[in-house]
Amino acid sequence: WGSQRLLTKWREPAWPGRRIPIQVRYGEAYTPGAGTPAELTRQLIERITTLVETCIREEQAPAGAWWVPASLGGDAPRLADVQSRLHAQEAERLDRAQRRGRAHPPQE
Repeated sequence: WGSQRLLTKWREPAWPGRRIPIQVRYGEAYTPGAGTPAELTRQLIERITTLVETCIREEQAPAGAWWVPASLGGDAPRLADVQSRLHAQEAERLDRAQRRGRAHPPQE
């Protein structure tokens, strides 16, 4: 938790020297059991989410901070908002390319 403040899309990079705290937390060893890949992925995501939420609670991030998730009182954009903005940027890029006669398929 914290690395999202170093290199964030649409923000100036916060390179070394800015003293941004980053937490690395290790959970219990995880050995996937039986299940579909989707089920095992969901289990792993749940474990990671629990660890990140623990880091967030311990840091007591300031309400309204740009890097704190909106669900926790911060100002970070929601995933749907980011996807919408990226889609608009891609559409704008394609429009410019078409006007120049060099349309390229979307990059993924």
